[in-house]
Amino acid sequence: MTSLKRPLHLMLLSLALTAGASAAFAEDQLLYSERLAIHAGDTEWSYDFAAPLRANPLKVLFDVESSCPSLPYTNVFVDYGNGWVEAHTQGVNGVYYHSAKAFGRIGFTFNQPWYTVETCTLSVYAPDGATPDPEPSTESLAGVLDYPGGFVQRLPLAVSAAAKVGSFRVAIPSFCPGVEVLEAGTVTEGIYDAARGGDGGVFTVNGGTPARIGAVQVTLNGPQTAGCTIPVYVRP
Repeated sequence: MTSLKRPLHLMLLSLALTAGASAAFAEDQLLYSERLAIHAGDTEWSYDFAAPLRANPLKVLFDVESSCPSLPYTNVFVDYGNGWVEAHTQGVNGVYYHSAKAFGRIGFTFNQPWYTVETCTLSVYAPDGATPDPEPSTESLAGVLDYPGGFVQRLPLAVSAAAKVGSFRVAIPSFCPGVEVLEAGTVTEGIYDAARGGDGGVFTVNGGTPARIGAVQVTLNGPQTAGCTIPVYVRP
């Protein structure tokens, strides 16, 4: 197995405060579950799916049980077929985002400094469901908006200007009920340009002509208590 080792981030502190069963909802689709012996220090683990699938975001949870009294710090990776890519989280409810591509493997690095070994039940869910891989995706994850709830005007997200962007998609997760996009646009050299909205949260850039952009800005409205992370994908 190609090494998964990366500098470990202490990114699952919020996950460690709740049991996996309490943070998984009935509509979350279970993709994988296994009891693992997690030794002191760094541990790696990976799982191969029977066929590539699309599932984004992913929710990674541990059960709090007597054999797993302290949940390990965890990094999550997916393999699109050409090596491991780290999925990103903001440490909220065990939710991880990655590019909307099909992956055939999922991998983890664990770090627990407390015990010689502890046995933990790890479960991976797809909050928005999972589908077989019908065709390659042209989308890539630009990043996530940290939406605090309520009305927020032009919430910014920096975008790499390495490639031209023809459109972008604001993907409000199913666990952010009542949140809507009022307006979205791009920023290039400090100038805001409103994008043309379409179906499925897709917005067309620069009147339909792909262009290099520096940031996406999204105006959102929803309940004050509906704070969540919202992924944004860019398309050529």
